Amino acid sequence: MFKIGRKTKLLILIFLLALFLRTYRLSTFPFGFHADEVRVGWNAYSILKTGLDDRGNKLALYYNTFGDFRPTGIFYLTIPSIAIFGANEFAVRFPSALFGALTVIALYILVTELGLFSFGFRLLGVFMLAISPWHLQFSRGGFEASVSFFFIVFGLAMLLAGRRKGWLCLPGFLFLGLSFFFYYAASLLVPVLAVASLWLYRDDYRKNLRWAVGGILVVSTCLSISKFSRMLESCSLSLSTSASVRPTLASRAMCNTSSRLIFIAASVIVESEFVLKL
Repeated sequence: MFKIGRKTKLLILIFLLALFLRTYRLSTFPFGFHADEVRVGWNAYSILKTGLDDRGNKLALYYNTFGDFRPTGIFYLTIPSIAIFGANEFAVRFPSALFGALTVIALYILVTELGLFSFGFRLLGVFMLAISPWHLQFSRGGFEASVSFFFIVFGLAMLLAGRRKGWLCLPGFLFLGLSFFFYYAASLLVPVLAVASLWLYRDDYRKNLRWAVGGILVVSTCLSISKFSRMLESCSLSLSTSASVRPTLASRAMCNTSSRLIFIAASVIVESEFVLKL
């Protein structure tokens, strides 16, 4: 019979606390539905129904609102949530809340792999993250920062674990690479962290050189795809008038309308245009 140790039980309890703090009355708090959240929900719903975002792009990796070229990883991550929970605030915010809670476990693994502190201090650290107002703020909104942060922390944890088991370098670099598709800062932060890790523990990685090289190729491919897609998006700024108006209408509507009605409006626009194209 499988038995769960005391340490694992304590970690699970902290994770459940983090999940509770991030999902309790999630559709109500934070109050209001931010414009960025509206765009996430609108486009996730559009992709779910038609395979296209609200500008008619298929599998786009960036979304240009006003020249910001926002990474669209959060759009695709929200699709299953909307499919399960429906078109509402909770569905849009749930992915960020879930990955925010999972970061607690990722951080524990990272600190353990670094060999820092005793078990008690590790638990204290992840507990502080679980109740951190800063982390709660970004986890309870439909924002991609908490998702990207999870991929960075978990990716580093797997990368460090690759010192002992070389094959773990691949998922480590893969998670680090995925962070590029959620938040801009990752493309600056991840290469520095990855190079620093490889240099500090170079003797260990030499023993698993093929896995380390394979992982470097993975993260380099992710970064190249991210930057190349960004370049293509910036070169195609000639958008149709209707496409450029829709996000503005959504942003204005969210000030005076419930999110459910916004999703209904998006459904009418997206589905009617899809029928017309047929």
